Amino acid sequence: MKKILMATLALLTLQAQAANDNDTIKVSHPDKVTIITGDSLQKVIISGREGDPDFSYRSTIQLVDTNYVSNTVIGKERWDIRDGISVNRSNKDEDKDKKKPGVEVIMHVGLGFNNPTNVDDGINFRTFQSAEMIWNIFEVRHMLNKKGADYLSWGFGLDWRFYHMTGNRLFEKDANGHIVTGSYPDGASKKYSRINTFALTLPLLYGHNFKHEWGFSVGPVINWNTYGSILTHYRQGGGTHEYKKKHIHQRPFTVDLMAVIRNPFIPFYVKYSPMDVMKSGMGPKFKSLSFGLYF
Repeated sequence: MKKILMATLALLTLQAQAANDNDTIKVSHPDKVTIITGDSLQKVIISGREGDPDFSYRSTIQLVDTNYVSNTVIGKERWDIRDGISVNRSNKDEDKDKKKPGVEVIMHVGLGFNNPTNVDDGINFRTFQSAEMIWNIFEVRHMLNKKGADYLSWGFGLDWRFYHMTGNRLFEKDANGHIVTGSYPDGASKKYSRINTFALTLPLLYGHNFKHEWGFSVGPVINWNTYGSILTHYRQGGGTHEYKKKHIHQRPFTVDLMAVIRNPFIPFYVKYSPMDVMKSGMGPKFKSLSFGLYF
C-alpha cells in the first residue's frame, strides 16, 4: 500500500509540474494504466485513451545519488511492460516506414530503328528499314529508398540489329575476308543489302520514378556480339538471287549509352555506341544510334 501511495504521489507531482508549465495532460478512459514501484524507482505508464488507442504516456521518477530524476514521454507509441522492462512496439505505419528498400525483377521489350552515324563516304543507310529488336529477359532493380523512387538495376537480354544500305551498292566479302561494297548487276530489282548482328546484353542502369507513371533510367549496356552476317537479296531475269556470308568481323564487345523515358503514353528509348560496329580495317566504319518504343 505504501508503494502504491508513493506512485500516486509521484503522478500527482508530475501533473502539478506540467500544470505549472501550462502543459497539463488529461487522459480520459485510458485502455491500460500500469504502475511500477521499487525502492528507488517509480513508473506510471498509460496506454490508449478515448478516441486514440495508440496514445501513450510514460512518467518515471528515479532516485539517483540521493537526488530524484524525472522523465516524461508522451507519444503515440505503444508500450508494454514485461518483468519491469519497457518494450517499444511501433504501430503499422511506423512498421511500414522501417521496411528496408526492396528488389524488383521485371522484363522489357524494345522495338526501334537504327540510324548509323560516322559512316564512311559512299555508304548510305536506310533509317526506317534499319531495325533493332530488344528483349531484356530480366532486369533486377535494387531500390535505394523505401518509396522506390531511386534504384540501380542490372539484367540480361538479347539484341538484334539490322543495318540496311540504300542505293545501288551492296555488301560483299572479298578474298581476304574483309567486308566491302560492290554494285548490283544491271537490271536488278527488289534489292536490299544489310549487315546483321546479334548480341547478349548486360544493362547497368540508374533509374528514378516520378509520380503518375513517369520516370527515366540511364546507363551503359555491355554487348557481347556473338554473331554477325551480311545478306544481299535482289531479283534479276525472272529469278531471285541471295548472297549471305557469316563471320563478318564485328567487334566482339561494344558498349552502348542508353536512356529510357517512361510515361503512361509512349515509353521510348535512345541508345548510342561510341564504338564502331566493325573491327578496324575489316569492314565499313559506322557507329550505332538507335531509338524506339520500350515496354
